[in-house]
Amino acid sequence: MNIVTTVLPVLLIVLTGYAIGRWKELDFSALVELIYYVTAPALIFSSLVQSDISGEELYWMSIATVGVVGVLALLALGFFLVSRKKMSGKALPLIFGNTGYLGFPIALLAFGNDGLSRAVVYSGIETLLMFTIGIAIVTGKADFRETVRSPFLYVIVLGILFSQFAAPFPSWLLTAIGMIGQATIPLALILLGYRLSRIAVKQFHVPLVMGCWKIGAGFLIGFGIASLVPLSPLGRAIVILEAGMPAAVFTYILGERFRSDPELISSVVFISTAMSVVTIPLVLLFIS
Repeated sequence: MNIVTTVLPVLLIVLTGYAIGRWKELDFSALVELIYYVTAPALIFSSLVQSDISGEELYWMSIATVGVVGVLALLALGFFLVSRKKMSGKALPLIFGNTGYLGFPIALLAFGNDGLSRAVVYSGIETLLMFTIGIAIVTGKADFRETVRSPFLYVIVLGILFSQFAAPFPSWLLTAIGMIGQATIPLALILLGYRLSRIAVKQFHVPLVMGCWKIGAGFLIGFGIASLVPLSPLGRAIVILEAGMPAAVFTYILGERFRSDPELISSVVFISTAMSVVTIPLVLLFIS
């Protein structure tokens, strides 16, 4: 694995999006919808159908993901209990990482389609947890409507079914779906860079500590859980990689949507993503 050729293309595309955002304000709402409802589901489905992941590893990848998110959530809850503060949106960037927009391209470039398919499983489970646990944290009540509306739930289930049961699927159709899915990574990275350019960092010390916590604690918990569950070497590497990702951009969107600490969350997202320029190569060096 060449870490430079893995990380540098991702960084350059993110910086392109950031430069666009600093140059001109654009309406990316249509692009968000396109990625969310069309290209990302296509990428998830095609990578799962073409993957070599076994049913057993699929199960343990799911368990590992729930374990990482669960431990991070419990640690965040413990912090709020000790500090006698109500759990709110500021807990989200401590729990959920950027396992999709940032995790997918790193996994693909570092480990190929087999790595991507495992990253898809990890990110898919985490996304579903974000739509349930994450919303419950910021609103104080569980709401499964966002989960049911999410296209990821259905394409993950369909992709797993076609993969595990070797159901026949027209090769020409899979090629077309795969080509659509290939647009996801560059578009998502440009969007990530653009969104980072629109974030105003109004706090530094607290977000810096939170960013270090998310990446550091996530990495250590991912390593611990990946060492306990029976995963393949590739599955173990993906769990550690994804667990050590910076705070998810979507945590800021949830905070903004439900008016729960959006300024603090945005600062954590920006600072932790900037930190990942250093931490992701270190994680790749560790797992290689």
